[in-house]
Amino acid sequence: MTVRIAHIRSILLVCLVGIFAACGTAQYRSEATGGSRPGSPAAYSKMKSERYAGKRALDSLADEMRSPKEEEADESPKPAKPVERMVVYFAKYSLQVESVRKSMADVQAIVGAAGGFIESAVTSDSYRAARIVIRVPVAEFEKTLAALERVGEVSAKEVSAADVTMEYRDISLRMEMARTVRDRLYQLLKAAKKADDRVKILREIERLTTQIDSMNARMAYLKNRATLSTIELRLAAKVREVTRSYLPSPFPWIAGLDPNKRTIFDSGGSVSYDAMSGFFHMKDEYYDRSGAYLFMTPDRSTGMRIGTVDNYPPANQEFWREALRLELSNRMYTIRKEDAIVAGAARFMSYEIALAKGVYVLSVAVTDENIVIVETVFPDDASYKKYAGQIVKFIQTIRVK
Repeated sequence: MTVRIAHIRSILLVCLVGIFAACGTAQYRSEATGGSRPGSPAAYSKMKSERYAGKRALDSLADEMRSPKEEEADESPKPAKPVERMVVYFAKYSLQVESVRKSMADVQAIVGAAGGFIESAVTSDSYRAARIVIRVPVAEFEKTLAALERVGEVSAKEVSAADVTMEYRDISLRMEMARTVRDRLYQLLKAAKKADDRVKILREIERLTTQIDSMNARMAYLKNRATLSTIELRLAAKVREVTRSYLPSPFPWIAGLDPNKRTIFDSGGSVSYDAMSGFFHMKDEYYDRSGAYLFMTPDRSTGMRIGTVDNYPPANQEFWREALRLELSNRMYTIRKEDAIVAGAARFMSYEIALAKGVYVLSVAVTDENIVIVETVFPDDASYKKYAGQIVKFIQTIRVK
């Protein structure tokens, strides 16, 4: 308070010095025209008495502006209040989990039990990873961390605490001082008569108001962080490393199957079939080995081919079914559907396989002497849905000789 009074006194003193300077000039002119000589003891004594009078007037004005509360505070300062510590707790954890989706539900339950909430949650790569920001009361901070560690395998963690007590008190004091100065400026604004003075005071009030708002926002932020601790949690699905070597089938026709090219060549004399509606019949090109497909759609997007090999070593359909499934498994193909198609006396085993691009349908029938293989390649699911029914109907017309 004493500092503010001294400041006010200095402002008033500047004003009084200006007034006295003007008076001195007038006094000099008076002496030059017949008064006391400038610099004479009489003139100096007169000026000195006027300055003392001005100082007494300044002291009297400052005393009047000082409130009784300020006088009380100056005479007997109050003891400082006990300091309440404000500590901001923060933790950053990385967990390896079996299922990110399930672990997020577990985290939600833990946070709810602690009386906290999830501030934000972002998943990526189809729930292969997630970033969660958690806010829990400070009293539940350690307990929550212990519970989160049980959700998965901790791969990294970082825990920190920052004491913001002094920063909070410093901002609080500066904001109180700024408000006090602003209140005094409002008083001066009421007393100001000149337009220039009012503009200057208003600008200063605006500047202080901006500072006060900024300090108030910072205090609210610190209080929030000290009341609710923050935990940043990163979840990542465990990557299972599978080391396996591909062992091709010992049967050449199975090992050679490839959706991208023709691998079985024969004269076509072992089978007969009906024409397929809506497809181009590429019989001549196919059997002279210059074409990859026996039937193709007009846009050449979907193709189907037929081939036969000897049933050697002689085996029944169940044997060849297991041999095919083993090969498809070794190739890590995804079999979306397995079905049976009856064609006269023959029975085809049909496998719907999802490729990186498109769908591959492999249908195989076994007789005593031959194995009949039908391969159909679709560029996408839309083509599969459009033509799959026609392919099944065609296979039902195949007759093995």
